[in-house]
Amino acid sequence: SNSALQTSGDVWMNAGNSVYSVDTTAVVTANKLTIGNTNGSSLPGGVDLKGVNMVNTLAVQSDGGGILNFKNGKALTIGAGAFGINGIAAGGNPQPISIKTTVGDLTVANGIVSDVLGGATITLEAAGALNINSAILSTYNASPSGPIKLVAGSGGISSTVAGVITTNALEVISGGTVSLNAPNVVTTLAANVTGSGLGFTNSNGF
Repeated sequence: SNSALQTSGDVWMNAGNSVYSVDTTAVVTANKLTIGNTNGSSLPGGVDLKGVNMVNTLAVQSDGGGILNFKNGKALTIGAGAFGINGIAAGGNPQPISIKTTVGDLTVANGIVSDVLGGATITLEAAGALNINSAILSTYNASPSGPIKLVAGSGGISSTVAGVITTNALEVISGGTVSLNAPNVVTTLAANVTGSGLGFTNSNGF
């Protein structure tokens, strides 16, 4: 689509191939945005919305193929969507996932999963705080893959015990405190933290 879509309610984009825009003015404004396919098939063309959207909750099913590129101009939750689509489901999808807030926090309330034949690069960037309350998983044939990149402003990055990060390589950039104390599964960690501290727990050796 290359036209703006505005509602105070929820939006369900049922696409057979892709959801994309070439115009940065094609902004989606909604309470909840769900993108996927009711028959469970993939979006081989991916999701690439170039505008800065204004939604509260995002859920995407992109199993099997296609990039995911999404920007939001307010606080955003990766959460429960419509038709059983929750979080970001990208099984068997090796294409990159990028989700960014230009204003406000980014909260992962439902998991972001790129597994089986996936192992995608996952980038999460918050202008404010990045809150990881559910798993972020990038594996290929059950082996940690990725990499995963987490970026936050002065609000820092934190996780609950359920916010386990699984990846071969994790990069953390934060202007605030970082506390990632779930039993993560990470092979290599790189961090640039200008806040007051870094706390990280790993379930195996580096």
